[in-house]
Amino acid sequence: MGVANLRTEETWTEEKVMALSRDEVLELWGQCPAVDMAELYGEYKGLIPNTGDEEAQKASAKVMYNEDGPLGYWLGKAYTPLSHSKGDGYNCWRRPGGKVDRYMRFATEMGTSLIDGNPALMMYYGAYRHRFIAEGTENALVDEIRKLADGVYLGVGTSKKADGTRTPPGHFALVGPIGKFLAADDATEELI
Repeated sequence: MGVANLRTEETWTEEKVMALSRDEVLELWGQCPAVDMAELYGEYKGLIPNTGDEEAQKASAKVMYNEDGPLGYWLGKAYTPLSHSKGDGYNCWRRPGGKVDRYMRFATEMGTSLIDGNPALMMYYGAYRHRFIAEGTENALVDEIRKLADGVYLGVGTSKKADGTRTPPGHFALVGPIGKFLAADDATEELI
C-alpha cells in the first residue's frame, strides 16, 4: 500500500490499520484532520501497528501488551467531552484473570499539534498525577489524535525531554467506540 494512497483508502478496517508500518502511520496521521471533540465518546480499542519491524513489535509486546507488566495489557483509551473544547479520558488495561483497570487519566482539548502545528485533539497526561510520569512535569506526555475515517483514529505521542525538546513521536490507532465511557476506577486517585 503506497503512502500517497493511504488517505484515499475507501474502507479502513482494523486489519488494514494493523498492516501499516510506523512510518506509514506517522505520514498518514499528518494528512488527517483533527477529530471533533464531541465525536470521541466512549471506550476505543487501542492498536499499535508495526508491520515489518520485529524489534518494535517485541518492544510493544513487552511494555504495552503484557498483563504481568507494570502497566498491564493495553486495551485502549476512553473519552468523554466536558464542553465543546475540553474533555477527559483514561486508558484501559487488562490484568491477569481478565480484570480491567481504568486509570492513567488525561485531559483533552482542541489544540495545535506539537509536531506539525496543525489542529489536533490534544491529550495532556500532565493534568493528572501518575505513578508512571514524574510529578511536576506538566505536558511531559502529550498524545495527539486525528481522524482517519469514521470510527478509525490515528494518534501520536511525545514526551518532554530534560532539555525541553520532545521525543520522536510514538504512534497508535484507535477503533470504535467499543463500549461506554465508565470513568476511571478511582476518580480521586490521580488528581493533582
